[in-house]
Amino acid sequence: MSRVLKYIDFVAVLCLVEVAALASVAYALSCCFAPAPTACLAVGLGGFWYLQGRRLYAAWAEPPPSLAKVSVVIIGGGFSGLSLGAQLQKAGAVDFKIFEAAHDIGGTWLANQYPGARCDVDSDLYSLSYFQNPAWSTRRAAAPEIHAYLKRFADAENLWPKIQLKTKVADAVWDDAAHEWVVTTEAGAVHRAAYVISCCGALRHAILPDLKGRDSFKGHAFHSSQWGAAAPDLTGKRVAIVGTGASAVQIVPEITDAAKDVYVFQRTPNWFLGVGQKAEKKVPWVERQVYAYFPWVQRASQALKFLAMELMALLWLVTGSNSETFRALIQKDMEEIMADRPDLLKKVIPDYPLGCKRLLLAGDFLKALKKPNVHLVTDAIECVTPDGIRVRGGSDVPLDVIVYATGFDIEQSICGFKAVGRGGAVLRDRFRTHPTALHGITVPRFPNFFICLGPNTVLAHNSVLFMIERQATYILDCLRQMARGGVVAVEPLEARAEAWQQRMSEMSQSRNFVSTACQGWYKNADGGNFILWPSNLVHYWWLTRKVDLLRDYAMTFAPGRQ
Repeated sequence: MSRVLKYIDFVAVLCLVEVAALASVAYALSCCFAPAPTACLAVGLGGFWYLQGRRLYAAWAEPPPSLAKVSVVIIGGGFSGLSLGAQLQKAGAVDFKIFEAAHDIGGTWLANQYPGARCDVDSDLYSLSYFQNPAWSTRRAAAPEIHAYLKRFADAENLWPKIQLKTKVADAVWDDAAHEWVVTTEAGAVHRAAYVISCCGALRHAILPDLKGRDSFKGHAFHSSQWGAAAPDLTGKRVAIVGTGASAVQIVPEITDAAKDVYVFQRTPNWFLGVGQKAEKKVPWVERQVYAYFPWVQRASQALKFLAMELMALLWLVTGSNSETFRALIQKDMEEIMADRPDLLKKVIPDYPLGCKRLLLAGDFLKALKKPNVHLVTDAIECVTPDGIRVRGGSDVPLDVIVYATGFDIEQSICGFKAVGRGGAVLRDRFRTHPTALHGITVPRFPNFFICLGPNTVLAHNSVLFMIERQATYILDCLRQMARGGVVAVEPLEARAEAWQQRMSEMSQSRNFVSTACQGWYKNADGGNFILWPSNLVHYWWLTRKVDLLRDYAMTFAPGRQ
C-alpha cells in the first residue's frame, strides 16, 4: 500500500511540475513585448520546471548508485556543511565527518550574535527546501532563531554523531599515490579521506582596521562578531561604531536607548532599501498556522518572493536606465525620511552608482541617526587614543567602548585552512594569481576537493541557501558519477577553469558592482569581481544542473576501469 501511495504522490508532483512548466512558458510568450530580461527569465523558469520533472522521472526510473563506500571530510558546521552532511547521509554515505572549529554548529549565525543580527532576505526564503520552517516569527529572521533552526535540522537529520566540535583544521594535503586527502587538525589528529568539502563560509575572518594606536585604547574594543564574549553593558556608555556596513546598520538602532552617546564613524555612505520598514515585523499567527498545515502554500509564497527578488536585481545590479530610475526612487525615499535633518541628508546620500556597494536594508538605521544622542562622524579617523578616537583635524571623541563593524576578509574566509594540492599547489596562493573555481566549486590541481560558496557564488540580491543547495546537488552528482564509472580522482581542466573565469569577468562588466566609483568587498586586490555571482539564479541552476566529467574534468580511474 505504501508503494502505491508513493507512486501516486510521485505522479501528482510530476503533474504539478509539468503544469508549472507550461504556465511558465505561457508567461514567457505573454512577455513578447516586455523587456528582454523578463522574457528570458520566464523562459528559464519554464525550462527549470520542465527539467525538474525530467529529473524526478529519471530518479524514479534509475536509482542513483549508493555512496556507502566513499569517505568524506566536511570542514565547517554552518548551513553548507550541515546541508552536505544531510545529503551524503541520504545518499547512503556512512564514512563522513563534519569538523567545526567552534563550540557549536551554526557558522555565521553562531559567530554573529550582536544586537539586531538577522538575515537580510525574507524569512520564507531562508530555510532549506527539504526542511521548511513554517514558524519564523519575523519577516527577517534573527540570528538566534536561525541558529535554533540549524540545531533542529541537525537533530532531524541525525547529524550529531558525524559532527566533531572544537575541531579546527590546520591543513589538508593531497596524497597523490593513495588518491586521498590527509587532513590534520590543530590538535594534531590525522584523518584520511577520499574527498574534502570546504564549507568554511564567507563571513569567518573578521577584519580589524589598520588604525594607528588601535591597541592603546583603555576601554573595551572588539569586532562586532565578538560581541557575545567581549561586549560590556552599554548602559550609560559612550560607544563608537566604526563602519556603516550591514552589521553597523543593524547594531545602531538596538543600542541607542541604552548608550549615553553613540558615535557612528562613516567612511562611505550606503544606498538603502526599505526605508522606514521595520526589519523585525512579526509574521501573523494565522499565516504560520497555514504554512504548518498546508506546506504548499509556503512553497508558493517562496516561489513568488524568489521571482520578485530576481526581477528586482535586474533593476539595480545591471547597468543602464533601469538602474538609474531605481536609484532615483530610492534616493527620494531617503530624502523624505531625512527631510527634517538637512545636515545629515548630505552625509547619507552616496555619489556612486546603485549596486557598486552592497544595497542595505535600512530598518530603523536612518531614523536612529536623527536621535539626539547619535552622532554621524564623516571625518576620517586619524588615530585611536587611550581615551577615544581622534579624527582628522585634531578633534578628539572621548569613548568608553569601540565596536569595529568593519566586515570580513572574504578571500581569507573561503581559504579557511591551508589546502595543498597536486604538486604542492597551495590554494591561497593559487587564488592570488588565478582567482577562480569552476562553477565556484572545483579548482585545478586540487583533486576531489570541493568548495561551497567559493569564488563568484556569493549573492547580493537573494537567498544564498539556493546556491548552497545547488552546489550540494552538484557535488553529490559528481560523487555518484565517479562511483558509477570507477573514477577515483577528478580535478577540473585548467582550460575549463580559465574559460569560466573569463566568462565571470565578461558577465560582470554589465553589473554595477564592478564600477570604479567605489571599493566594495566584492572585489579582490586587482579590482576584479572575485565574490559575487554576476547573473540570475536560474542561470546558475542551468549551468550546474549536470556534472560533465568528460568535458570539464581530468579523471583518474581505478585499476582495470579505464
